[in-house]
Amino acid sequence: MNPKIAVGVLALTVAAVLTPVQGKTVDLTKRAMEYIQRLNQTMQNITTWSLTQDDVISATNDRDIIKHGIKANVEAATCTPNLKDYEDIHPNVEKISFWVTIINPLHTPFNIFTNITILQLSKQQVKKTNVTFCISSRTRFPLGNGWKKKLHDTEGIIMGTEVCQLSAKVVLKGFFVFETMSADGNETKLHTVKIEELQDESIGLKQHGDTLEYVFHGRLVRRMFIRRSTTFRQSLLW
Repeated sequence: MNPKIAVGVLALTVAAVLTPVQGKTVDLTKRAMEYIQRLNQTMQNITTWSLTQDDVISATNDRDIIKHGIKANVEAATCTPNLKDYEDIHPNVEKISFWVTIINPLHTPFNIFTNITILQLSKQQVKKTNVTFCISSRTRFPLGNGWKKKLHDTEGIIMGTEVCQLSAKVVLKGFFVFETMSADGNETKLHTVKIEELQDESIGLKQHGDTLEYVFHGRLVRRMFIRRSTTFRQSLLW
């Protein structure tokens, strides 16, 4: 038989909320700034720099060379242990909401997106929905549309909570740029730096070939809001 949301079981067996140790925020812009500052101690002529996703064209005598800006490739987010999968729903379930908490944020000047499949409530049915969300700008945020639904009468509502540990690996590839000024002040020159030069394993930025990898960690919380019925028997419904 297909799994079905059991009101009684959810009311009695609420999963323990796991609380990972709070991680440290990693700021990619700050890492690049520190790199440029160290470099300029030797060069003494760096005027500007930028982390960019735009491609850079360097003009030469015979041809233009395209240097690719930073590109972010993110694997689909995974959650362990897997949240229970349901294909049917009890009519007393009034709301399903999801919240994400990122415990080791990576701040970047551009958005980094990943995706995950969640269950959403629709006209007393549940459907699997693939949702895309940004993991580089916020540390706690809702997923899907269930959190928006207001419960007009909260009396008799039971909340069941399930938690899984969330992770998503981002792979950064490409270059960031800086500009130098000639000693006479008449000529500027554009330079590129491979993104993997910003590697620092102590904060989770790991070089892998010509890429820079970072794994986001956090937790996904699913809450089901169930209205207790006067005729309801607390028994297994599947």
